[in-house]
Amino acid sequence: TNIAKHAAATEVDIQLFADGGELTLEIHDNGKGLPEKQSARPDAFGLRGMSERARVHGGWLEISSQPGKGTTVMAAVPLAAGSEGAAPA
Repeated sequence: TNIAKHAAATEVDIQLFADGGELTLEIHDNGKGLPEKQSARPDAFGLRGMSERARVHGGWLEISSQPGKGTTVMAAVPLAAGSEGAAPA
C-alpha cells in the first residue's frame, strides 16, 4: 500500500526466504525513495508500526532508502520449531 500511495515506483521486487529458522521478507522498489530521516519523524506511524510488529514476534525490520533510488524493506521473524505449515529451511 505504501508503495502504491507514495513511491511512484514502476517496479517492485518481493522475495521471501526461509533459512536457519527465520522467515525473511525483502521488498524493493525503484521509486522516489524516502526523505532523509523519514523513520525518525514523530508522525511516521507506518514505519514505526512495522518495526514494532516485527519485534513483538521476535524479529527485526530494516529500511534502507536513498532519495531518487528506491526503498528496500527487510523484515524477519523466527519460524516456530515444529509448527505446521512452516516453510522448510
